[in-house]
Amino acid sequence: MTDRAKDRRSPDEIQKDIDRTRSDMDHTVDELQGRLSLGRLVDEIWGRVRESGGVGGRGVGDLTDPMPSTTETRSGSMPEPGRK
Repeated sequence: MTDRAKDRRSPDEIQKDIDRTRSDMDHTVDELQGRLSLGRLVDEIWGRVRESGGVGGRGVGDLTDPMPSTTETRSGSMPEPGRK
């Protein structure tokens, strides 16, 4: 017996099934586009960088503050009083 002979749905039922499938596919495509948007990818990567403590051994603070405090030395310690 062929598939056509097994299918006893009316044309209206078949059309409703097609419409439901299209709607499901539209929803899936929209969800995938949202997951792959540039902004969301950047947010996800930035979150992972922050969780890992930075890039290349640098802390996240180093990445977000282009002008570190002038009172800190390269080692991160405070200079002795009267010395720069």
